[in-house]
Amino acid sequence: MEIHVLGAYRTESSSTHLVSLLVDGRLALDAGSLTAGLSFTQQQGIDAILLSHHHFDHFRDIVTLGLSRARLRSTPLYATQTTLDALAYFFDGGRYYPDFFHWPEDLPVYEPYTVQPGVPLEVEGYRVEAHPVPHTVAAVGYQVTSPEGRRVFYSGDTGAGLAVCWPHVSPHLIITEVSGPERWRERLGPSGHLTPGMLKEELSQFRHLKGYLPPVVVVHINPTAREETAREVEAVSREVGTAITLGTEGMRLEV
Repeated sequence: MEIHVLGAYRTESSSTHLVSLLVDGRLALDAGSLTAGLSFTQQQGIDAILLSHHHFDHFRDIVTLGLSRARLRSTPLYATQTTLDALAYFFDGGRYYPDFFHWPEDLPVYEPYTVQPGVPLEVEGYRVEAHPVPHTVAAVGYQVTSPEGRRVFYSGDTGAGLAVCWPHVSPHLIITEVSGPERWRERLGPSGHLTPGMLKEELSQFRHLKGYLPPVVVVHINPTAREETAREVEAVSREVGTAITLGTEGMRLEV
């Protein structure tokens, strides 16, 4: 299983894209930069999309991807009912953009599917399990298992308490968030995000419960504090004894 990091940041610039991952060129995890990070040809290779929650930076390119794929085929879009309802509200019956759940009438761009936490799904040959994560809105992380049995867990945005997922997942790679350095803990914690020290606490609980700790890649980074965050993440990596890497655009991960 190959994972292509299309976007690894929480704010956008010419060199930093919003969070989005692509599994084997086919399965998208969040949609912050699905068009910003892909050519038109690559966009057409996406077979399904999984959304973790309905904050705009995680679904923004649903709109631009929808425009480029119109009348080609209907793409399955998986999310919780809360997230699907928020998207329907955003589409607003086509007031600002086409309502991609209903347009074009003969072949809507997106076919919505509701994910139920803890209920496995088969998505384009992958086994997908959604698990609730602590955030300011209803959010889920996904464990994705390839046909060959390789597993990745992507948390999406999460705050302290991510360990609630650990009994239910056994990944070969964890992709989670660190939104800023430790000095921002009082600001990030209440907004449902992690600092390096908070990540250390979550990973220590994983090792205690599971008896191992896989490599970790962190995304949703604030680019204005990337270097400070990187130093602190490197220290956490040494302390917990596993590789923890900051994600960046274009990174390709083999699982």
